[in-house]
Amino acid sequence: VSITPTDSMPPPPPDGLTGFGDSGSAILDATVACTRQLSGVNIYGSLTSGGPYTKFNATPIPITARPVRWTVGGLQPDSTWYFVATVVDFEGNESAYSVEVAVTVLP
Repeated sequence: VSITPTDSMPPPPPDGLTGFGDSGSAILDATVACTRQLSGVNIYGSLTSGGPYTKFNATPIPITARPVRWTVGGLQPDSTWYFVATVVDFEGNESAYSVEVAVTVLP
């Protein structure tokens, strides 16, 4: 008999999420804890505060710098988007959402 331990505990959510509007896009910075066990960050957005949210990246955004910066393009100018971020560990466990940030897209 062999037992393989698995990690099913999600990491804590990002410490903070900030963002600002640009021409047709939103630029987001997610602050994550310093740990080697994180594979990346997911960015979710909605036109409604509180969601439901849609994930914008296909795979976790690698943590190559802190904060993790991500640009969401192709957004309607003068619209306000509500974004949250999560952190994913190497076991595939995803954190809860970060605090929501509102970003108004510029023309």
